[in-house]
Amino acid sequence: MSIESFDQKLEMVIQEEETLQYASFTNEDALELGLKIIDLAKKAGQSIAIDITNHGVQVFHYMMTGTTQVNNEWLERKRRVVSLSNHSSYYLELEGAKTGITYNDRNLLDASIYGPYGGGFPIVVQGSGIIGIITVSGLTSEEDHELIVKALRSILNK
Repeated sequence: MSIESFDQKLEMVIQEEETLQYASFTNEDALELGLKIIDLAKKAGQSIAIDITNHGVQVFHYMMTGTTQVNNEWLERKRRVVSLSNHSSYYLELEGAKTGITYNDRNLLDASIYGPYGGGFPIVVQGSGIIGIITVSGLTSEEDHELIVKALRSILNK
């Protein structure tokens, strides 16, 4: 992929992070978001694991038939990266691919604990910043990211 293509994708992800924000976010919103992602995955014939945190507390977790403990481990790795960076894990994957230096290498992080691959996305409340994280595992990293974005767009009507 060319540098320009990376730049375009990075800009797209930044735009998603800046626009896909809630006015407020409750545990009921987490339930709605989680169920929306599951519905989209089912309609596409996909099997995923999903996790949503609100202020560091797990408020939604579901593993569709066909997912395993490995998916659960990836949820944790992606969540940790979003928590450290305040960016989506897909952004960090793209940035590493563009520069040739992964997020883990740049920050001396253990790859078995931190996963800078698509499927982790910050939940932002306007005026409050990041208050939670949505993570998905089971597809390609780009598809995991796109599933989250599609659900957020649907719910937030953006």
